[in-house]
This record gives sequence, structure tokens and C-alpha cells, in this order.
Amino acid sequence: MQGTPYTYVDGIIEKVGAFGNTSSCKGDNDSCTYNYFMGIDSAACKLQNNPGVLDRQPIASPLFIAIQSLYDAGTLGGTLTVTVKLDGSIAPASGTINLITVVLYERGVESGYGTPPDPIWYPQVVRASLLTSQVNVTEAGQEQTFTVNYLLDPSWHPEDMGALAFVQNYTGSTSTDPKKLAPLEIYNSGFLASLTQPPPSSTHLRPVSKP
Repeated sequence: MQGTPYTYVDGIIEKVGAFGNTSSCKGDNDSCTYNYFMGIDSAACKLQNNPGVLDRQPIASPLFIAIQSLYDAGTLGGTLTVTVKLDGSIAPASGTINLITVVLYERGVESGYGTPPDPIWYPQVVRASLLTSQVNVTEAGQEQTFTVNYLLDPSWHPEDMGALAFVQNYTGSTSTDPKKLAPLEIYNSGFLASLTQPPPSSTHLRPVSKP
């Protein structure tokens, strides 16, 4: 069976950690981190002219990502094929490298918290990181395909499993271990809603820039 990504997200500049230590933010640094990522100016968080998701969404990504899954219910395994195509240049700046990461996620995972019959559920949980590899395409019209096999744990629910692939720029050497590199910019992300369901009859593989 095959699937197709149902949404795309243009990149943001990543920042690790929370912002602000004033009384209005003390103990609530999650709020400041959210403001930073969304591009919301906040005097309490010392954020001014802060670029973020709100600023990046209107900007079309220079690439798009298509994901397909071939799944075997008998073995709980399959193959993901991820294709990266370029509409514009993403040649890495000097001292940086572009990498693609592919992960499996599960929707609706019980957290172990809460009181029955009202447990707390996590909406999406990353179950496995399948691939981190260098992206070598840099100019418009180029295409690169990545193929990776996966095997689901018997405790996971295949009907709730999907895949995520994103291309991100990092500083550092040509290592493919993102733990050794500093993240800079996410160029685009592609989500596969289901590993086990066929794609809809009509698909739109190009990224759409949302205003």
C-alpha cells in the first residue's frame, strides 16, 4: 500500500531553550519559547522584531517532499520511499550541511498519567528514527530519493502509524549525526498520515505556502 504526505511546513530558525527570566515569565518559560517559535513579540520575554513561524509561513519553500510507504501487515514491516525535489537553490552555505531525517510516529499514545477512565494521551509520539542522510541536490530541477526499511514493534498500532521527513541545514562537518551538529533552518517537512492506507485518488505533492 502507499501513502502520501498531507501537509507541509516551511522552516523556522530553531532555538534550543526557553526565553525570559522576568517575574511574568518565571516558572512559565514554555510560554516564552512558544512566543519565540511563533514570532510573537513579547516585552516580558525580551522578544522584539522576532521572526518565527508567522513570518516564515508566507514564504514558499525551495523544495518539496513526497513520501510513499509499502506496508506488509503479515510482517509488520515495510519500506518508505522519500523523494526530495527542488524548485530553487538550497546550496548549503560554507561550513554547513543539509540533512534529511525520517522518523516514524504514532498518534494517540497513552501517557501513563491521569486517572482512569480519563487517561492523558499524547497526540503524536516519535517511535523510531529511521534515517539521517546528506542531501546532495542543490539546484532547481534536481531530485534525490531515499529508501529505508522499517519494522513496527508489536506493541504499536499500525493503523495509527505515520512518517515524517524533514530537510534541515546544520553547522559542522559532513557528519550525519545531528547530535554533533548545530541546527539552523528547516527547509520543509512532509508528513505521511498513514503507513497502512492507500493514497487518495488526487494528490498534491507541491508545497503550499499558507498566508
